Amino acid sequence: MSKKILWFIAGPATKEQREIAAKERVIIRDSLAYWPGDAIELCDAVVGEVPAAYAERFEVLETENDAKPARGKKKGSANEAADQAAGNDAAAEPADAVGKGA
Repeated sequence: MSKKILWFIAGPATKEQREIAAKERVIIRDSLAYWPGDAIELCDAVVGEVPAAYAERFEVLETENDAKPARGKKKGSANEAADQAAGNDAAAEPADAVGKGA
């Protein structure tokens, strides 16, 4: 039985994102459509721009880059070599530190 993974993106999915979702067998959800107090869709894991209510309840997977969901990578595990190969030096920081003020 395959796992149900929700890929949260902000706004409508692009053609490229829809193709990636089909290939990776993840379900796209618009993170801007969720409001606190809304019903939570049951799933096995979440990835992308995950609303806090989902992050508290389900396993949050990490992405190799912003365009593609990664299968089986847990939050906080760094993929420094892939990030550097992609030219994203900022991603070499631990996932929990990205986006926090210096």
